[in-house]
Amino acid sequence: MFFFKRQVRTLPLIAVAVILTGGAFFFGTASAQSKPTAAVYIMGEPEDRDVIRTAVFNYLVKSGKYEMVAIDAIDLLIKEHIRQEDKASTVKIADYGKNAGAAWVCVVQMSERKGTTYVNTRMINVETKTAPYSHMEKMPDGEDILEFTEKQVYMLLSGLKK
Repeated sequence: MFFFKRQVRTLPLIAVAVILTGGAFFFGTASAQSKPTAAVYIMGEPEDRDVIRTAVFNYLVKSGKYEMVAIDAIDLLIKEHIRQEDKASTVKIADYGKNAGAAWVCVVQMSERKGTTYVNTRMINVETKTAPYSHMEKMPDGEDILEFTEKQVYMLLSGLKK
């Protein structure tokens, strides 16, 4: 009888502990899932690549629109893929982003044409492998790449397309 009484008193405490733990888990994941996840990838090997990648990552964090996966989550995988295949396709970037836990991958690509630098920033949906948000602009001579990249990300997130 003593054993039974002890178990009856312990059961409500266990139930409360389970409810509290489950509630904390539920509320913790609900807030994390209220924003889509994103990753960053810088195509090619532009000068200051790691600084640009870190800046884009930070701009996306500051925007408050995304939960960011680890900054190098897809970078090393794509670099290995490029070493084997010679280039990264949008499909592969999306696949690696998805495997890293991202719903979106922000891809930044810098191109040179006749001495002019162009910066293209796009958000790739890892499920559909489409880029519904994209922004490309000529970087003015003498402009700081970090300031210009911040403007690019802002324009991208605003949904403005030129």
